Amino acid sequence: MIFYLWFDWMASQLRFNLISNVNEHLPFQCEIEILDSMEEIINEFLEWPFLMGYLLKDILMDRKKTIYTKGL
Repeated sequence: MIFYLWFDWMASQLRFNLISNVNEHLPFQCEIEILDSMEEIINEFLEWPFLMGYLLKDILMDRKKTIYTKGL
């Protein structure tokens, strides 16, 4: 079995998958980095500032700023 792990920034999710090693290739076409430990990926996930999502008040404030500045 081939185990792989990645941090999906857009979804703020830590993801993993297992595939048969008969395939010998991962099911996507991108550059991969092979690490000796999962620690770096897990730490990046845990330190992500939006791990618990975005605050609605911050999103609304950004919208108000954008609408206001467009009118200037």
